[in-house]
Amino acid sequence: MIISARVKEMYPDVLCEHLIDEFYKVDMLIPSLGFVIEVNGETHYNGRGNFNKKSRIKAEVLRKLGYRYISLQVRHNRQNIYANDEKWMRNWIENEIYKFY
Repeated sequence: MIISARVKEMYPDVLCEHLIDEFYKVDMLIPSLGFVIEVNGETHYNGRGNFNKKSRIKAEVLRKLGYRYISLQVRHNRQNIYANDEKWMRNWIENEIYKFY
């Protein structure tokens, strides 16, 4: 995944495809910050643009476990454009993390 490579450049301790509590597989975990980053494609959303039930429950459980949950909504045809734009990725990640402080 190109996006995880960009995140790893910024946060070398990132764990990709990490299993939390032996049940929830997350796209990325930044242990030093306590952040979970999920790259969510169209299948994670309902027709109104909100999380579907499974994705909503997963996000809620991870928050209850103490993780700061960040979701990057990606349309498959635009994923590589954003992932290859280092400035966009850095700004997006920094803005999302800033929201928690």
